[in-house]
Amino acid sequence: MNLTTWQPTEDGAKELLKFLMVVYGQKFTDQWRGVTLGEMKAVWSMALAGYSTEEVQRGLKACMSRVWPPTLPEFLLLCRPPVDHEAAFIEAVKQMRQRDNGTDTWSAPAIYWAAVEFGSWELRQASWDRAKARWTRILDEQLAKGELPPVPPRMEALPAPGRATANPEKVRELIEGLRQRMAMPKGAA
Repeated sequence: MNLTTWQPTEDGAKELLKFLMVVYGQKFTDQWRGVTLGEMKAVWSMALAGYSTEEVQRGLKACMSRVWPPTLPEFLLLCRPPVDHEAAFIEAVKQMRQRDNGTDTWSAPAIYWAAVEFGSWELRQASWDRAKARWTRILDEQLAKGELPPVPPRMEALPAPGRATANPEKVRELIEGLRQRMAMPKGAA
C-alpha cells in the first residue's frame, strides 16, 4: 500500500480503507458490518474529495496513536484538526518578534499571512481579548484560500534617511561606468 501518493478517488479510498483494516483489524471490520466495501469506497472518496495527500497522511498518522478506528467524521477531523485561533495568535505574536532578527519559524503559511494582514505593530499591541474577533476572521479567510505562498525570507530594511553611508570611491567608479556606457564626456553630468 502506497499512501504517500494518495489521491481522492475510489482507488485512493480503497487503499486507505485497506490500510485502516490492516491497522485496526477486526475492530475496523466490525465497525462497518453490514456495509459493503463498494459503499464505503464511494462515501469515503466523496468525503475526502478536496483533501490533500498531506492531510490524509496527517489523519493516518493520528490513527497510529488511537486504540479504536475512527468513523468517517472522526477521520476527517484527524486530517483537518480544528484551528486553535488563540494558539495561532500567540504564535503570530512570537514569530513576528523573532522575524526582526531572522529567527522566525512558522507552523503554517496561513498564520504568517494572517499576521501580515493583521499588522505587525497591531499584533504586538493587542491582547487576545481585544484581537480575537478580527484575528479569527483574518485567519479563517487565509485558511479558506487553501494553497498559500510559502513564508518569504526576511528582507533587510533600508537604513533610515541620513543613516546610510556610501564609499566615495565606489560611487565614482559607478558614475564613471555609467558615463562610459552612455558615452558621455567627463565634464557633462
